[in-house]
Formats: sequence, C-alpha cells, structure tokens
Amino acid sequence: MAINYEFYVTPDATGDGERTYHARVVGYNKVSTDQLASEIQHACTLTKADVKAVLAALSDTMASHLGYGDKVYLEGIGYFGVTLKCQKQVSTEEDMKRAGVSFKSVSFRADSELKKKMEQQKVHRSKLRPHSMP
Repeated sequence: MAINYEFYVTPDATGDGERTYHARVVGYNKVSTDQLASEIQHACTLTKADVKAVLAALSDTMASHLGYGDKVYLEGIGYFGVTLKCQKQVSTEEDMKRAGVSFKSVSFRADSELKKKMEQQKVHRSKLRPHSMP
C-alpha cells in the first residue's frame, strides 16, 4: 500500500518568473460509505447495516453540535469545526454591522493518533505524469 503523488506547478506568487513544483496526492478512487461499512463489518461484530446507521446518526449529531458552534472531537480521527465568511470586507466597527457573516465550511484537523498511523505510509511517484511532463 502506497500513496501515489505527482508534481504540479506552483503558482508564481512572487512574480519572479521562477517555475517551482509541489507534490500532490494523485488519488483516483473514492471510498464510499458502503465500502467502509463492509470493511468495518469484517473488523468487528457490527453488521454493515449497523455501521451505516451509526454513521448516519453520527452525521446528524455532528451537524447539530456544529450548528451551535461546538467543535467535535472524534478520538483517533480528529477535530471538526465550523468556519465562517463575510460577504463584505470588514475594516471598521460600522462594517461589522453589514458584514453579512455566514457559514463557509467545516474544517478538519487530524488527531495526532491518526497522523502517527500515517507517518509510516510509503509514497511513490505516479506512473502517470501529465502535470510535470514538459
């Protein structure tokens, strides 16, 4: 098992014209809830239906807590929290009244336990190199 990566051109933020590259994961597969439920079913005493029910309830419960501005911590997985956006730039107290603050996204920060599990993961350069090939 290895993570495939490829090099992508880094946007030139400095304007000096020097082309640099950064590594990015090349992932073509998306793992579905069904697949995860099947794999979890084989690792414990829960059935696939039980796992899917727990995941659905987890999603609903997390949404409820995130909706109150709570952070959600799943041991061994990580932290989830809400991020916000302003519709208008805010630079004065008056701007704050008309900022139009709304939901932006749910952020995720991996737990140190999950990071430790991933540290030993091997990485290989992808055999397909469409982004770094001249």
